[in-house]
Amino acid sequence: MYSTSGEMAQWYQALMHGQVLSSNAFNGLTTFVGSGNYGIGLFSTSVLGRTVWQHGGTIWGGYNSSMVYDTTTGIVICVLINQLPAQAFQVSTKLLSALIDHPVLNSKEQPVDSEHFIVYPNPTSGLVNIDLSSQDIQAIQVFNATGQMLKETLETQFSMSDFPNGVYLINAKTAQGTIRYKLIKQ
Repeated sequence: MYSTSGEMAQWYQALMHGQVLSSNAFNGLTTFVGSGNYGIGLFSTSVLGRTVWQHGGTIWGGYNSSMVYDTTTGIVICVLINQLPAQAFQVSTKLLSALIDHPVLNSKEQPVDSEHFIVYPNPTSGLVNIDLSSQDIQAIQVFNATGQMLKETLETQFSMSDFPNGVYLINAKTAQGTIRYKLIKQ
């Protein structure tokens, strides 16, 4: 078997966001037992104080791969390296660190204080409530893991019952700027 890093990222994005396995099967995949923190093909470890799931592989001669999934942000990073010593995991954790310390924003959007921005319940099984305190809402948008906008509303309470299980990104556009929040539908 072989793949590109883009194909690996696409595969893990689908796997981690409920598009490949049933929720019971995925729970089995991510139930880590014993002192090794290793499940069925995934390893649980800590990077920058965050729990990440990772999988890697090595073929003698220098080929090395690493996939890292950050459970906090939903970021998937896949690295393929052909070098000795093999260091794909080290490269993927450096990339994750850079993304956590310097999140990528659209140049037209300004980050705003998200202290008073609450999405609940999270995870949700359907109904979503958004508390923006006294901020003037211009739009609330819901995006899937591939960046496709699925819903746009001005309502601070709406249903996601018809959405498949997975991780979604909520953009709340206000006069002060855009606030982003991750929401899990299960």
